[in-house]
Amino acid sequence: MKTKDKNAVLELLASHPKAPKARYKGLVEKLKELDGATPSQKRFYNAAMYSPVNLEGLEYDLKKLCGITDREVKKLVSANKQEVKDLDVIVELPEEIVERLKQVNLEELNYNSELKPLAKNISEALGVEPTSQKKVDLIAFIDGFIPKEPTQEELATAFTEALSAAPEDVKQGLKIRELYPFLNDDDCPDEFHTLTGKMVSAYINWKEGREELKALVEAGVSNEEIYAIANKVVADFKLNLDCHDELTHYQEHKQILGKHPIFAEKMLEEAVNALGTVELTKRQKNLRSYISRDQKAFDKMDDGEAKDKFGEKLQTWKDELNLVDARLEKIS
Repeated sequence: MKTKDKNAVLELLASHPKAPKARYKGLVEKLKELDGATPSQKRFYNAAMYSPVNLEGLEYDLKKLCGITDREVKKLVSANKQEVKDLDVIVELPEEIVERLKQVNLEELNYNSELKPLAKNISEALGVEPTSQKKVDLIAFIDGFIPKEPTQEELATAFTEALSAAPEDVKQGLKIRELYPFLNDDDCPDEFHTLTGKMVSAYINWKEGREELKALVEAGVSNEEIYAIANKVVADFKLNLDCHDELTHYQEHKQILGKHPIFAEKMLEEAVNALGTVELTKRQKNLRSYISRDQKAFDKMDDGEAKDKFGEKLQTWKDELNLVDARLEKIS
């Protein structure tokens, strides 16, 4: 990864907060410029609609691709705060007004006691004024700030575009061993056999989910129900593309790409094996320190998603330490 590209991505990640959709769009455009991004990443994020989950995944993929740590982002964010006076600050509505707007029925509001005060609150928060104080203009003014979910038609279109970005062999069905003959070789890494199983399952789930999504849209069910299925469909779609990238890369280069989680252990082992004695000893000391520190923090955390995520990180340190210990013992 070129230093210039890394710095550009880092600046975007640490830039002054924008509306989430605008941030997502800007990061997607940057991803498309990066040579290291896989074709499936570019296709998926370019075709997929914004969602908090997609934004989080995009930021994670960009950081991983460019070798950017959370610490680097936080450091630059802190530096940017020193220059905040020079920035064009994007003002957002206070959360209490946003929540009020989500529940309001404008036509039922009392003009004097509810409609005018609400319009005034928005004006004071954002520094903008309605066209006039007429009821029809106040309603139009307030309505422009009410958060709106995409329509069923918009949802259907967005997910159809995302899914249609799949390679032809994914859309038409998979004859995996014909597509990737190396799977029949005796020296084929075992992980690829597991990966192909996941690929088939993801394809089947994607196909079934797509039909279910289509039926839901036609039935006119709520957006919440559509989201529940659509998110799973997109996840299976992306998993299929990730598997496809791994298989294609190995077939062309006889080297593991290593972006899929199934190769995490193998890639970690290779990284440890590449270290010399001095580096291994230093890494061993650091890992023991990290584990001691994080274990104490982990034990104090309440059960929940945050603790589970933190526990995964802690286990990664432990797995690496086991490899480092074994490597040092072997070469001593």
